[in-house]
Amino acid sequence: MAPVNTTTIIYLILFSNIMFAVSSNIYQLVARDQAPSMVQPFKSGNTLDDKMCLSMCVHNRECVSYAFIHGQTTRTNCLLYGVLFRPYPGQSMALKNHPGAHLFSPVARDCADLFQFGIRKNGVYDVDIVGKYRRKVYCNMKEDGGGWMVFQKRFDGSVEFFTRAWKECKEGFGNVEGEHWLGNKWLHLMTTSEKYDYLVLAKDFQGVIQKSKLVCVRIEDEAQNYGITYQSVINYNHNNPYERRVTGTAMSYNGSQFGTYDRDTSKNCDSKYGPWWHKTCHVNAMNGIYPAREQISSEANGLIWHSWKGYLKSLKESLLMVRPQKFVADEHF
Repeated sequence: MAPVNTTTIIYLILFSNIMFAVSSNIYQLVARDQAPSMVQPFKSGNTLDDKMCLSMCVHNRECVSYAFIHGQTTRTNCLLYGVLFRPYPGQSMALKNHPGAHLFSPVARDCADLFQFGIRKNGVYDVDIVGKYRRKVYCNMKEDGGGWMVFQKRFDGSVEFFTRAWKECKEGFGNVEGEHWLGNKWLHLMTTSEKYDYLVLAKDFQGVIQKSKLVCVRIEDEAQNYGITYQSVINYNHNNPYERRVTGTAMSYNGSQFGTYDRDTSKNCDSKYGPWWHKTCHVNAMNGIYPAREQISSEANGLIWHSWKGYLKSLKESLLMVRPQKFVADEHF
């Protein structure tokens, strides 16, 4: 049987006679009168009610999902599981009939949540942005500790970026399995709900990779033209990926507004160099015309990262990703 489609959500602010607990996780009912058939609970117990069962899960680092058996107060009625019961690759959804059982799994708001829940493969997943809006996104679970949500990906020119209108950049375009832009409104919702970092990963035509991280990035709302601000920039040495230094210049569009050809915010830079946060016109322009070769015919007519390649050489690939600043890879299982 398929899991129950429901919007029942429990926000975890829990009180009990022995403890007080607050958790940022949101748990959702995924099945009623059913329990897992292929996965055994790693722990079980007897609790007075479903809130105490939930508290058991929250206070156990191994627990990802839980089931509470209603009407069963004298025997084991709280089952804790170490897997996510949602239709993600590698995650079991095999269930069996179990009268009275309510199965809950957490809502993944971004790729960092999925990493926390045990997902380790790069790929396309469903997330509920800020716990409300279901979107398919591409998660990079390998780069720089994992847990990154891709919002721009370019590598072969199969998707046109240069001529995209304001609404398209707002809502997103392309295919999340290939070249795409996630959408400015989603970046705004995420980066104003909590602190996020923004990772730039680019590759040139010789296969050399350069990285830079914008720390504590924030994308404003549409009325403010999705303006971008950040606290600092961490630059990676492409000859030594473990060498990093903090600067404020490598990605110099702090304080700029997003613009497109039909909503120009930068004195014609948007129509000349593609939709982007143009501060000094084309110092950075990752959404320009996709090039056939590294050497470009006219100034900034490509994917431009000026501080690395200058104005007359284009990048071959670009990957832009966001992740909550609080994420620490080695603290997750």
